[in-house]
Amino acid sequence: MSGPSDSKAATATGTSMTTKASHDLHLALESGDPFLLRSLAARGFATAILPRSITALDGPPIEVRSLRPPIVLPVVLAWRPQRDVSPAARAFVDFVNDPGR
Repeated sequence: MSGPSDSKAATATGTSMTTKASHDLHLALESGDPFLLRSLAARGFATAILPRSITALDGPPIEVRSLRPPIVLPVVLAWRPQRDVSPAARAFVDFVNDPGR
């Protein structure tokens, strides 16, 4: 199996799924380049844990199956330090940080 090098969620899910199936997870390759992982999977190197958006792009054909349960990855908001954000961006940040939503 191959997977993203920066995704603890993907690795944890892969480990959990293989453990439930009474197998050990063997990551043959970890890479920060999802296009490399997709290409290697298309050529039979290994199965790959990939974002669905990468699987829909042009390239060599691959078989795709959804993971159940799906992997949930943390996302963040980021902006340049020491810089004011626009009123629209500030409203979005306030909305996202609203604990009552």
